[in-house]
Amino acid sequence: MNKIYKAFDEIHASEDLKTKTLNRCKPKVRMKYIPQLVAACLVLFTFVGGTGIFHASTTEAAYISLDVNPSIGLSLNQFKRVISVDTYNDDAVEVVEGLDLKGKKYSDAVDDIFEAENLLGYDVSAAEIYIEGNSENLNQEINDTIKLQCPNANLTCHNVNNKEKAMEYNISPGKYYLIEQIVQYGGTIDEYVDKSMNELKEIYSQYTGESYSGNHHNEEHGNGAGNGTGLGMGNGTGNGTGAGNGSGNGAGSGMGNGNGTGQGSGHGKKQ
Repeated sequence: MNKIYKAFDEIHASEDLKTKTLNRCKPKVRMKYIPQLVAACLVLFTFVGGTGIFHASTTEAAYISLDVNPSIGLSLNQFKRVISVDTYNDDAVEVVEGLDLKGKKYSDAVDDIFEAENLLGYDVSAAEIYIEGNSENLNQEINDTIKLQCPNANLTCHNVNNKEKAMEYNISPGKYYLIEQIVQYGGTIDEYVDKSMNELKEIYSQYTGESYSGNHHNEEHGNGAGNGTGLGMGNGTGNGTGAGNGSGNGAGSGMGNGNGTGQGSGHGKKQ
């Protein structure tokens, strides 16, 4: 037996053979699972990306209300396409009846509305168009586009959310905005919600002495009739030469800090 062991001890494997044998003994990578892993990653990527697109396509980014007397609202998504249509009176229901507005670009939807057969007889040039977007750039783009389509219409842009307030009264944001301007001078919102746009414009003119016109971009308004300073009883320091009875010794202008009867217009415009 010792001779047999001795005989085998003299047999040696080459280094190359050892290396090949060792490599064959190592666990093999399961290549067949790689395609499944790639497919799973693609599905996950598609799901995440699709969710984002779905959110952008169904979430409101801007709102346009068009008031002629028919009062119509268009809700737009991030892609500036119509995702819902609101009608605020019976006239509006008749106008949009038969119009396929959802999914259309807002400019095409506005064209369809103003060209609707049921809108014939209304003075479209006197339309009040209110734009409320979630960004200044979006507001500007919509404003410029519609202004080209309807050069004689009155446009008002805002970043604030008047839509939610308007919905409480079931009126359009554009009508609510005009009422806001009126109540600075008198009355309450409840008194005006049932009046037409033409009636509201007349009331506005009676209060201000000027016609109501749009083309306001990011317009801001003040506090209405405020306390003016000036025409009151002034506590001056001398012989007053101004409005008011000054009292005191020495040279003075006589303009006191009285609580006067000044009427603030409260309708400042920020271009």
